[in-house]
Amino acid sequence: MLTGYKFESIRVLHNERIVAWEVLSTAADPIDLEHFFSNLALDARVELFFAQLVHVTQTAGSGKYYLNASADVMLTPHFLPRLAEQVAVPGGHQAGVDRNGVHFLLRYSIPLFIASGQAESKDVAAQLTCTRQDASISCQNRGTAHVRLSHVEALNAQGQVAETLPGLAGYVLPGQRFVLPFKQLQRHPTSSLRAYLNEHTQASLLNVHSAAVATVDDAPR
Repeated sequence: MLTGYKFESIRVLHNERIVAWEVLSTAADPIDLEHFFSNLALDARVELFFAQLVHVTQTAGSGKYYLNASADVMLTPHFLPRLAEQVAVPGGHQAGVDRNGVHFLLRYSIPLFIASGQAESKDVAAQLTCTRQDASISCQNRGTAHVRLSHVEALNAQGQVAETLPGLAGYVLPGQRFVLPFKQLQRHPTSSLRAYLNEHTQASLLNVHSAAVATVDDAPR
C-alpha cells in the first residue's frame, strides 16, 4: 500500500514510461498514490512496476537515478491528474472509459499418453484395486494402460451416495496409485465406488477394501 507515504517527486519519463518517486519526510501532506494507480489497468500497473524495478537495479551500483529531488519537481495538487494523462492508454482501452478490472490468462493442460504396445484389457474395472485407509480412498492400476475416472460417487453400505466428484476426477497410470480427492469420507464410511471409466457410457461399480485386507490379498502366493 502506497497510501500515507510522503513523496517529494513523482514523474513519468516519456521515453521509458517509468513512474519514479522519492520519499521525503518533510513533505507538507501525505500523498495518496492509490488514486493514480486505481485509474490504470492491471497490465499497465505491472508494466510500470517492472520498468521501475529495472531502473533501480541498473542504477543501484552508481547510486545515481534519473530523478533527483529538487524544487522544480515538487508535487503539486494538480500533478496527479497530469500524470495520469501522460501515461499511454493500454491497448484495447479507450480514453474516458473505466479501465479498472482484472485480466485472466487461461492455461489448458492436455494429457498425452504413450501406448505400451500391449493389448488393452476389455475389463477396465478389473485393472483397479481400490482401498480405504482412514479418511482417504485410493485406486491402484494393475493393468498396462491408463484409466480415466469420471463422475466418481462414494457409496455407503446401503448403496447411498455419500459424496460425489463431478466431472473428471483424475487418471490412474499403469502400476501407479491415485488418491481420490474426497473431503467428507471420514463421516461416511465407503464400501464401494461408482465411476465412469475411460470412454464407457455406463458407470462401473468398484469395491473398496480396507488397506489391511488389500495388503493380504495383494501378497504373492
